Amino acid sequence: MVKLLGGEIEKADLLRKIGRIEQIAGARPVKLASGKAEGIKAWEIYNGSGLEFCVMESKCLDLLYAKYRGINLSFLAKPGAVAPEYFNVHGMEFGRYFHGGMLYTCGLGNIGQSCVDEDTEYNWHGRISQTPAENTGINAEWNGDEYLISVKGDMHEAAHSHEHLVLKRKISTRLGAKSFTICDTVENQGFKREAIMLLYHINFGYPLLDRNTRVVLPTSITENYVNYTKSDEQAFRHITDPVDGSSCDTYFHRPATDASGYTSVAIINDDLRLGIYLRYLRKDFPFMVEWKNMVSGDYALALEPCTQYPLNRMSKEAQKNMQFLDPLEDRTYNLEIGIIDGKEEIQDFEMKLKQNYLVP
Repeated sequence: MVKLLGGEIEKADLLRKIGRIEQIAGARPVKLASGKAEGIKAWEIYNGSGLEFCVMESKCLDLLYAKYRGINLSFLAKPGAVAPEYFNVHGMEFGRYFHGGMLYTCGLGNIGQSCVDEDTEYNWHGRISQTPAENTGINAEWNGDEYLISVKGDMHEAAHSHEHLVLKRKISTRLGAKSFTICDTVENQGFKREAIMLLYHINFGYPLLDRNTRVVLPTSITENYVNYTKSDEQAFRHITDPVDGSSCDTYFHRPATDASGYTSVAIINDDLRLGIYLRYLRKDFPFMVEWKNMVSGDYALALEPCTQYPLNRMSKEAQKNMQFLDPLEDRTYNLEIGIIDGKEEIQDFEMKLKQNYLVP
């Protein structure tokens, strides 16, 4: 049986009702053709549940947007989609090409502010997000009663006489699912030990993000980035209206886990009866950053699972928690992003967190 739109249907009966499967689910190749986005190749993926998202082949297989039943879930920054040729390694130029989107991958050599390490300049949040995918492929096919959709590709962060790190990414969903998964493997294809840093900048925007939207994040350790003091819990959990001329707040969390080592976090809009969750193993991403930007015109909230706090690779904190890969070693990271639809699902999600989660 095929699970679709809250019910079940025989595969044969479903196929009787359509001409091609792309009528309800598939991956549509597109090429953006205007302004600074011109030339970006992407896939628009839709799976019949109402979930749609756009994967940019030209930019690390990052997600330009995500929608559910026509409701926008993600934040699009002022620059919009910007082709990788506009990348500039220097200082605050990051703000000129940061698209936001449902996913902006930060790393692999740096997360956080720009810095210089020996003879290498590292830009804000690293180079990998501006790296086009190679060895790309799209797969959409039946496996028994499941119609599976996936896109894959490799991104090389490499320089002559320096590092050769490869991010191998696969994004997967299936017909009728209200979720998708990201599986990343980072491989050191060089012959010296390399530091790696990885952060998923997952950005939510209006109308999912609005006044009284809530952040559901099981944590017992939270600090404000500005002064490293224990944060007021109400401040990081509740969203306000946009404020003209204000500034962003950034919180550092140590999420709790369930007995299996998984952590789940979410933002929930009770007025829309809609939420979106992230689920992953805390051993992969021991830290969580919350970027709460209630600034008018830049109104966004990001939840950012990360291998260490984004204080750049030269900071003492980053050095203390740095991950390394030996020559030819690899490490895999997995993340699930899914929809919480309706009052009952919201209550069920929050109840499971209260019952199952342990303190860090």
